[in-house]
Amino acid sequence: MNDFIEIDLRISGPAELQNRSQKIRVGDTVRVGRAPSNGIEIPWDRRISREQADLYFDGDQLHITCLVGARNPVLCGKRAYREVSLNVGQEFRIGETRFTLRESEASMRDSLNQQFGEEIPADVVENAYSSHELLGVELNTSQRQMEILATLPGLIAAAQDDGELVRCVLPRLLDGIRDADGVVIAQFDDAWLEESAGPDVLTRPKMIEVLTRSGFGGQFRPSRRLILKALREQQSHVHVWSEGEGGRRFTVSDGLEWAFCVPLRNEFSRGWCIFVAGRLTQVVHAEEVIQSDLRFAEVLAKFIVASRQLRSTSAQVARLNTTFSPRVATAVASHEGRQLLKPAERDMTTLVCGVQGISSSNVGAARGLSASLEAIRETLKIVVSGILDRDGAIVEVRSDGATALWGWPLPSPDGPIAACQAALDIARSFMDESLHEGGALDGIDLGIGIAHGTTIAGPIGPPIQANIGTYGPAVSHGTLLAASAKQFGVTICLDEPTAGWVQLRLNKREGRVRRLARVRSGRDGAAMDVFGLLPPLTETPTVTEEMIIRFDAAIDALIDGHWQEARSMLDRMPDSDKPTQFLLDKMAESSNLPPVNWDGVFSLC
Repeated sequence: MNDFIEIDLRISGPAELQNRSQKIRVGDTVRVGRAPSNGIEIPWDRRISREQADLYFDGDQLHITCLVGARNPVLCGKRAYREVSLNVGQEFRIGETRFTLRESEASMRDSLNQQFGEEIPADVVENAYSSHELLGVELNTSQRQMEILATLPGLIAAAQDDGELVRCVLPRLLDGIRDADGVVIAQFDDAWLEESAGPDVLTRPKMIEVLTRSGFGGQFRPSRRLILKALREQQSHVHVWSEGEGGRRFTVSDGLEWAFCVPLRNEFSRGWCIFVAGRLTQVVHAEEVIQSDLRFAEVLAKFIVASRQLRSTSAQVARLNTTFSPRVATAVASHEGRQLLKPAERDMTTLVCGVQGISSSNVGAARGLSASLEAIRETLKIVVSGILDRDGAIVEVRSDGATALWGWPLPSPDGPIAACQAALDIARSFMDESLHEGGALDGIDLGIGIAHGTTIAGPIGPPIQANIGTYGPAVSHGTLLAASAKQFGVTICLDEPTAGWVQLRLNKREGRVRRLARVRSGRDGAAMDVFGLLPPLTETPTVTEEMIIRFDAAIDALIDGHWQEARSMLDRMPDSDKPTQFLLDKMAESSNLPPVNWDGVFSLC
C-alpha cells in the first residue's frame, strides 16, 4: 500500500485553456460539478451535472462516487461506473473532461526524504574508484566470500526476471560484507542522471530493494547524492565519516560510519547501482577492508550485469529470430548492432514468393478450409526456412506468400547471390514435398521474383510491433516478377541486374540463367528483360545449354523484328518447354507478324 500525504488532480477539457489542478489531502472529500455549491467548478462541460461526484482520498486510492442526480457516469477506459476507486497514475473521464491522478511534489518529497538521506557532513572522507583501479585491490579471501562467488553463477542463472535476480543477489551481498548493516540494489531513470538535473530533482527509483541485518534497529536511508554521483561519473564512490556531530548529520542512518555506491557499468543496466553502508568493526586497516568489500560488491555487480545482458540479448534474439536468421539476429542484438537497424539506402535484393492454387475455387473446394490452412502452413514453412537459412530478412509473411530482403540490416557483399540460392533451395524443397500425391502441397504452385537495386529499408511502426519497410524499384520489380513466373512457365524469375550477378558469381553446379523475354507491365510500364533461374543441369537435364543458347537467339530475333527467323528457331525447341510456348502464344496474338511500331517488348497481362 502506498502512503501519499496528498495527490494532484489534473483536470483538462477539450479546449486549450480549459484546465486546472487541485490538491487533495489524505482524508479530504472534494465535490466536482459544473457549478457545485462548494468544490471544484468545471463550467465548460455541459455533460457534467451541477453536482456531479464526491472524491475521497484515503492515502492510497481516490474513491469517486457519482451523486444520485448526476446524469453521466465516470468513464475508465471503455467502462462506465457510478462508483470506482483509482490509484495514483490512473485517469478517468466525465463528459468531455479528463481527470488525471498525480502524486504531488510535497508527497513525493516527503516520501523520498523518508526513503533516502540528503545531507553529507563536512568532515566526510570521499574516494572514487574506476573499474580499472579496483582491479589492483585484493579481494577479501574469507571462506564465506569465496563460497558466495563460487555458487552465485548457478543461482542467478535460474532467475527469470530482474526481481528474482535482485532477491537472489541481495542477501548474498549482505552476507559477504561482514561490516555492512544494510544493502540496496536500485534502478533510477536515465533522466535523473543528466547533468542538467540536480540532486534535488525529485524522482522515484524505478526499482529498489533494501535488506538490513536482523539486529539493525535504525532506519536505513541510502544517500541520494552519493548514488547520483556514482551513477553520473560511472565510478564507485566511498564515503567514510566520524561518529560525532558531523556524522549525525549524515542522513544515511544513525550509527553508521561508511557507505559506498557501485554503478552497474553497462548500457543494458544504465541507472542500476549497489549501495552498501555499515560500521567499522576495526579501525586499523579500515580503508583496506572497505576497499576489499567494495571490490567484492563490484564483482557481484558484474554478475548482475552479465545476467541481465544475457537475458536481454536472449529475449532480443528470440524476437529477432522471427525476422532474421540466428547469425543476423545475434549481430543485431549486440550493443553495436543497434546501429544496424537504422534505415539505410544502398543496393539490396528483394525476393517475393507468391503461392498460387490454395485459394482457387476448385482446389479450395476439394481441400476444405482446414486442409487449405495446413497447405498454407507447410508452404510458408518451406519459404521462411529457405529465406532464413540464407540469412535473409523477413519483410512480410502473408497467406499467399512472403517477401524477404538481403542487404539490410547487414550489407550483402555478394549482392543477390544468397537470395538466388535461397530461391533454389525453396523451389527444390517445395518440389520434393509436392511430389507426394494427395499431400498437403499437391496442386499448389510457387512463383518467385528476385530483383536487385538501390533500396531504402528500415523499421516502421511502433517499437513493440515494428516491421521492415522497403522502398525502391527493386521492390515493385520483385512483385511483378513473382506474379509473372507462372505466365513464363518457370518457378523463379530474375531482373537483369540479378541475372548479371548470377552469370558472374554463381557456380553453374548451383544454378543457371536463361533469358525469357523483354516485357512491360501494362501499356505504359517500363521495359525490362526477364530471366529465369534454373537448377543445375544435373537436376534439369531436359533444359540443355544448347536449348538456352538457341532460345536466347530467338529472343534477339524477336526484338529486332525478325519474327519468321525467331519462329524457325522456336519450332526446334521441345514442345514441353513452357517459356517457348509463352513466346509462341504472344506471337500468335499478332498473327505471327510484328505489330506496327514494334519496340521489341511484349505486354504482360
